[in-house]
Amino acid sequence: MKKALLSLLLFAASVLLLLTGCSTDNSTITPTPQTSGWQVIDPATIPGTPDFSDVFFVNDTTGWITTTTTSNIYRTVDGAVTFSTQTTPLGGTIAIHMLDASNGYSGGAGGWVYKTVNGGLIWNILASIGTLLDISFPPGTLPSNPVGYASGNSGNVWEITSSLTNLNSGSSSTFSGISAPTVNNVWVCGGNRIYYYNGTNFTSQIAPAGAFNDIHFINNQEGWVVGDLGIIGKTTDGGTSWAPQTNPDTQNRSLYSVFFLNANLGWAVGADGVILHTTDGGTTWTVEGAGLTTAFLRGVHFTSSTNGYVVGNVKTLLKFEN
Repeated sequence: MKKALLSLLLFAASVLLLLTGCSTDNSTITPTPQTSGWQVIDPATIPGTPDFSDVFFVNDTTGWITTTTTSNIYRTVDGAVTFSTQTTPLGGTIAIHMLDASNGYSGGAGGWVYKTVNGGLIWNILASIGTLLDISFPPGTLPSNPVGYASGNSGNVWEITSSLTNLNSGSSSTFSGISAPTVNNVWVCGGNRIYYYNGTNFTSQIAPAGAFNDIHFINNQEGWVVGDLGIIGKTTDGGTSWAPQTNPDTQNRSLYSVFFLNANLGWAVGADGVILHTTDGGTTWTVEGAGLTTAFLRGVHFTSSTNGYVVGNVKTLLKFEN
């Protein structure tokens, strides 16, 4: 009887171990929203440890990553499992925006703007704007009639069509972020400034106190700006007024990239591996993927609520998949 009882107890303990997923390494995971979906990727098809600067995906599996370290752009068609290496003519790139799987624009070192019509197999020089820091095209832009925008140092804001046109912002600020939800509705940010371009003139907007690094609008009214010491601001009236939002990061880590899928779902990333996520337009932000990396994160792009990518220095590539 005792043997039977002992066997029963051992069997029950074994079942409990299986159900709770215990392992012999004693490792633990503290779950936070989205943590279970994040993974660190170190693709063997990208040699060395280049500093990634931007990321853009046209669907869940096809995307591009830029780097300031070399003259390469990396393309994947299998969701970041493998990458092919592409080459730009004149140095590293800081920003990229693809219109579809074939047509897109990139730029960076020396202010060179490149264009591709074959998915990046060839990147042709379009022009130079000084130092290019960001690129934005309105969603739905047709490759046959492209109108986009690029920003950079010394107040540079340029319109991108079949050529480049200097829009003469009248500012000397370094514009590190640009967002164009529609043609002739463009916002740029840099330092403590946010400017709006209406197709004719630039006007300075009253912004939250702080220094800004990136900006993202989902339409002509709703947008977000992020910056140093974790500042986050939101507008619902095209920038006529900006309201600060609460950042839960107790380390006050600076934010360098922000991306929204719609009025509710957004992400922001920055220094020391910080990732923030909101599901209510920024009314509430949460820290995601804690402990994944301490790298300087520079770009974030999501194709859906269940698929996204984050890039940063020292070959840092994170993927969220759920």
